[in-house]
Amino acid sequence: MTYKPIVKQGTMVAYIVMSLMFLSMVGVIQITLRTPVDTPLKRFLTSSMFLQAESPSSLDVQVVYDEESDALLHYGGWIPEYVSDGYSSVQDYSNATWVYNFTTDSWSNVQPIVNPGPRFSYAAAYDSEYDHIIIYGGATSEDNYNGDTWMYEINTNTWANMSPLSSPGLRFGASLVYDSESDIMVLFGGLDFPALFGHHIQQTWVYDFDTNKWTNMEPDVQPIGRHHTSMVYDSESDRVILFGGYVSSAPDEASSETWSYDYNTNSWNEMDSDSNIEARFYGAMAYDASSDRSILYGGAWDYSNNAGLGDTWAYDYNADSWEKMEPNPHPPERWRHSSAFRSETDEIIVVSGSFGDIEGGEKKADSMWTYDYENDRWSNLDGNFVPALPGAPENPIVMIYDGVVYLTWEPPSNETGQDITGYNIYRGTESGDLQLFSSLGSVLFFQDISMTPGTTYYYQITAVTPAGEGIPSVTFSAGLPASVPILEISIGVGVILLVSICFFYRRKKQT
Repeated sequence: MTYKPIVKQGTMVAYIVMSLMFLSMVGVIQITLRTPVDTPLKRFLTSSMFLQAESPSSLDVQVVYDEESDALLHYGGWIPEYVSDGYSSVQDYSNATWVYNFTTDSWSNVQPIVNPGPRFSYAAAYDSEYDHIIIYGGATSEDNYNGDTWMYEINTNTWANMSPLSSPGLRFGASLVYDSESDIMVLFGGLDFPALFGHHIQQTWVYDFDTNKWTNMEPDVQPIGRHHTSMVYDSESDRVILFGGYVSSAPDEASSETWSYDYNTNSWNEMDSDSNIEARFYGAMAYDASSDRSILYGGAWDYSNNAGLGDTWAYDYNADSWEKMEPNPHPPERWRHSSAFRSETDEIIVVSGSFGDIEGGEKKADSMWTYDYENDRWSNLDGNFVPALPGAPENPIVMIYDGVVYLTWEPPSNETGQDITGYNIYRGTESGDLQLFSSLGSVLFFQDISMTPGTTYYYQITAVTPAGEGIPSVTFSAGLPASVPILEISIGVGVILLVSICFFYRRKKQT
């Protein structure tokens, strides 16, 4: 025989809250809720990861590394409309061609005479044989998808519309990689028309620059249709590696599948890698040729609040295994970002992206990071990028009971890319003169047992990361009465016990 619980978890929480409210009413404890003051300065400091010089401001792009020029291409994207708490809508669409120079640590808007026009969520890859970049498709607006093929040369700063006789058709959120062994581009997935957010494409296409021809490979088996998949070319094994994406199952959801594609045999193979890697789309993956690993960072697991991921994984095709890395610091959780492998330094480059609420209130992650697999280390790119300190701890709560002050709070909401290593508690008897009272580990509570009855104490909390100490929280206060009302404590506790017994007895009879 099984017994159902008499009190559900939600009921128990509500009952605890009611008990605390009763004790507060009779003067046994004090509960104070404080909200940090919202100021333009705080919004600026807590919404920006870095202070930087002029750089691209758009999202949903594919950053491509040009090996010959040791430079990055950042084309187009959609430009967010900024509001006080981030942004929640598209303001405009970009057709800007930005090139990043690693020597000068700077971006340049190179403004070629001809360009592909505004677009975002296109597919792009670097052709090392001809030293140029190919982009395909994308959207020029939320209601207009493209199916054109463009080529860009950094050395001459020229775009060319290839205009092949046939093509895969409209594509949004497709993935493109360059197979250096066969000198061809491989395209998979995407959406094909805007209505009802499009149709998930389950097709594998190959582009040959020599003949300027697209070919539908039509393999017998291939991954289910999906968009915004993470895909790379593993040059050591001569395989295309695909992970995740937003698939067309019912209901639609992110995938955690790993697939490999062999162009020579025109065959897809679902890998059997056994790991706890979380399903995702909008993740960024790049192949590290020096370590023979496909490095995956971030992404989103759903179209919902706080769906962003900030983990780092390395895939070994030969062992068919995913390894979760544990770097600290690391880039903050993000999606809509892009990554590339820089052969000059054997590092992964991660650019741009956003964090926050994926369905409104996103904030742009103005940060550029490099990852070294051999040392499992993320680093901020030097130059125009200055790491930010943590913001103010939020929503401090004070509770006083039995002569002890209990403090709780929430972590800062700004992104720093560094784990919080601890918190500092400042205390004083005057609000403008607080001294360091205690240094804690990475916890969200503190007990002050050294209070003098009849004295009011003022507190502030700061967060600490490897970059330093952050902005202090709002000042809040607490104080013990000169004498503790023992009678009120007894009456209050007695009433709570009596009401609790009656409540449990009544629920038991009902059950």
